[in-house]
Amino acid sequence: MITLRKADSRGYTNHGWLESWHSFSFANYQDPAHISFGALRVINEDIVQPGTGFDTHGHRDMEIVTYILSGRLRHRDSMGNGEDIHSGEIQLMRAGSGVQHSEFNPSDSEARTPVPAGVARCGGRLATHPSGCAAVGGAAGRRGDAGLSDPRRAQDLSTCRAR
Repeated sequence: MITLRKADSRGYTNHGWLESWHSFSFANYQDPAHISFGALRVINEDIVQPGTGFDTHGHRDMEIVTYILSGRLRHRDSMGNGEDIHSGEIQLMRAGSGVQHSEFNPSDSEARTPVPAGVARCGGRLATHPSGCAAVGGAAGRRGDAGLSDPRRAQDLSTCRAR
């Protein structure tokens, strides 16, 4: 059964540089009634203050979809990818056997709002490519498709714009 969880009932954390609203238990926010939805582990709405962000950290065996509501996000990773993702764009990162990455708000004045739309363990794959998007960046920053490789072995990065 699916239960509607309204925005004002989500968990909230404020770290000064980062405000987050959590749909499921995540980091310092723990709610035994809201752990996950199947393989889906995270749906956060984050506001990152200008000039701040997430230092280099690792993921493995996951697919992470990030949708930028406003502002832009600067992504750098251990696969050699580096790009800014802008408002209205979606990034799909398949961590596979492991990837290190960082994300920062490069603005001097504008807070940005990315929504990590889903973080799923590879056993419960999200999708091969977000529906309704045209890829503008592929694996290792090349233009083209996101790649349909097995996410348990490969690391892919794709950014797309909603049509």
